[in-house]
Amino acid sequence: MQDNVNVNSADRRIRVAVVFGGDSPEHEVSVISGTQVIAAMDQLRFEVIPVYIAQNGLWYTGKELADKTFFSRVAQNPAILESCTQVALLPVPGQGGLTTIAPKPAFSFNRSAEARISVDVFFPVLHGGTGENGSIQGLFELASVAYAGSNVPASAVGMDKGLCKKVAQAHGIPVLPGLTVGRSEARANLRGVLDAILSEDTLGGFPLFVKPCNLGSSIGVSACNNESELAAGLVRVFKYDTHAIVEPKIQDIMELNVAVLEGEPPTASVVEMPRPDSKDGVLSYEDKYMRGGKTPGDQGPADGMAGLDRVIDPQDIATELKEAVRAYAAAIFTAIHAHGVARVDFIVDKSTQRAYFNEINTIPGSLAFYLFNENAPYLFYTEQLSHQIDGALKRHAARRALQSKGEFKAIFSG
Repeated sequence: MQDNVNVNSADRRIRVAVVFGGDSPEHEVSVISGTQVIAAMDQLRFEVIPVYIAQNGLWYTGKELADKTFFSRVAQNPAILESCTQVALLPVPGQGGLTTIAPKPAFSFNRSAEARISVDVFFPVLHGGTGENGSIQGLFELASVAYAGSNVPASAVGMDKGLCKKVAQAHGIPVLPGLTVGRSEARANLRGVLDAILSEDTLGGFPLFVKPCNLGSSIGVSACNNESELAAGLVRVFKYDTHAIVEPKIQDIMELNVAVLEGEPPTASVVEMPRPDSKDGVLSYEDKYMRGGKTPGDQGPADGMAGLDRVIDPQDIATELKEAVRAYAAAIFTAIHAHGVARVDFIVDKSTQRAYFNEINTIPGSLAFYLFNENAPYLFYTEQLSHQIDGALKRHAARRALQSKGEFKAIFSG
């Protein structure tokens, strides 16, 4: 683990802006995870600033945003967000944090900055969309602020399942064959796209899986057993994403997940085996976020991925298989230069006991804290968050030490 990093003075707490919400279909998942992070953070070391990005893209801060029950009221009446302070992160280095916004009269395009909220490090807990694909990480880079989690390229590669599978394959990590289909291509010639999929020998024909290339939480995923279901599955994906991935559907399927925490070397968690409710063995959004936990009535939708029905470190799975997926998880984390914590999901063909890399979630639901709780030695959620913040501050200090300003030699030469 990294040593504690102090900012300016050991006498004051480090100010951490926890950013959650966003314009993704996974907005609700992000709210659950964000409020969990706020509750778990070490209050002696860190002063937490909740920052909520509404689905319309506006940013807000306020103490009430730390309470997950506040968002049930927001869902019924979005106007209550006006009780919070609207803020923005300007893409300007040296601003020192968030800028509060006071709206001008309707005829004016200008907005005045009345105050700034000092922030030492940003902690994004944004699932999917512009919060996980490198976009907000790019804003953090433009603003030259410290931030936890993966950087721009790692986030972008991790979000694009088709591209990430190619990276995994190049590093010797097994993947299922797949075909990527663009929405514009399908709109122009759906018949041609269907024929191309059905003639692709590596897919092996039906049954097939169709899923969004740039989404998680099982949103938009379809199992297809015939041509009409395949066409419907593509249409469903294109409601959420510009690209779809088509893959073989393993009949005797099992999913295994492993979390990885940054370090030298990175730490892989114990393996979890989710238990889906569906007969085809595939996890749905409802399985992940709307079911109870291990004990009926003990957990609920507010627990997010932590409330999923699962077996952690299943003893009836071969040690060799569990160690293989842990090694693959650490390898893909390293290959894309990920930081913070990630959860790596695998598909296992139970008939052959072969594991295939499925996807890496660079900002996983609940930050996969429940998996590190089961590690030996175990790692509490609070410790995991502190570890990530310390890593973010060290990386920021290293970036600031690099020379970034050039000279005007070419312009003024001669």
